[in-house]
Amino acid sequence: RSKTPDRGGRQHPPGHLSDRGLQPYPPRRATSPDTATPGPLNKVKGVGALCELDACVAYLYGLDEDDIAVVYDTFGRPGQWDERRDAVLAFYRRIAGAQR
Repeated sequence: RSKTPDRGGRQHPPGHLSDRGLQPYPPRRATSPDTATPGPLNKVKGVGALCELDACVAYLYGLDEDDIAVVYDTFGRPGQWDERRDAVLAFYRRIAGAQR
């Protein structure tokens, strides 16, 4: 089976949304500087987002600050994850404090 073009001329495999007359949602535009825009994050924002995500997951799994420290202190070389551990703990404290 051959690939079929969509409205933009891109080739897609059989069974793609465009075969059924559907198109993916267009990207949303930011309405303010505080609104996230779609697309790749720069290195600094990406690391911050990962730390915040780690803190959210730790909170949802019921880990406490000592558990988080053990995870980061156990794996890798000594001191390898110190900055990330500290950033995750800072986000964790904000999340846990907001839930009280």
